[in-house]
Amino acid sequence: MHCRGKSEYWEYDLDFHRWEKRTTPMLNETEKEILTLSMQGLTITTIAERIHRAVDSVKSARRRLFEKLEVNNISEAISYATNYKLL
Repeated sequence: MHCRGKSEYWEYDLDFHRWEKRTTPMLNETEKEILTLSMQGLTITTIAERIHRAVDSVKSARRRLFEKLEVNNISEAISYATNYKLL
């Protein structure tokens, strides 16, 4: 359960049958920008050109984003960001 405008939410743990309080990860501006441009369907190369960064910098930022959100790919990251209202 989420409360709009709050970084905390409650999640039901099926193993222990109880509600647990969680905190939504905070994204920095670069991560938000990369995620937003990825949502528009842009490639890593195009994103790098748009934000004036090296392709390797964008790849590193995406990896950090995946770790922060605990996801495996950009589709999952976009879904997570949409569900938890990170953008």
